[in-house]
Amino acid sequence: MRATADQWITDFLATELGKNKLDKLAKADADERHLAVLIHPDTDAGLGIAAASADLLDGSGGGDLPSVEPPSPLTHLWLIAPTIPTRAFRWARSSGWAIVRLPAEQPQAA
Repeated sequence: MRATADQWITDFLATELGKNKLDKLAKADADERHLAVLIHPDTDAGLGIAAASADLLDGSGGGDLPSVEPPSPLTHLWLIAPTIPTRAFRWARSSGWAIVRLPAEQPQAA
C-alpha cells in the first residue's frame, strides 16, 4: 500500500487541481494549512486507504502508512475514505502520518 499511496499523493499534488489547492493555501494568513482530500471508496486509492486503515486499526498489521512528506505550505494533509466508520490517513508536519477514525455523526447539542 505504501508505494501506491505515496505515488498517488505525489501525483495528486502535481495535478492542476493539487497545485491550485497548494497555491490557495500558500496565500492563507494562518498558522496551519490543512488540505482534506475525499477519496471515493470505489476507486483504487479509496479502497486502499479503507483497507489499510482497517488493518492498522484492528491490529491485523496488513496496512502501511504513507511515507511521503507533502510540500509546503501544507501543515496537515487528510486523505479521507468516506466509509462507515470514516477512516483517514492524516499527515501533520510536526508528527508525520497517522491513521484516524472519524465519527460518522457529531452529536447535536441539546
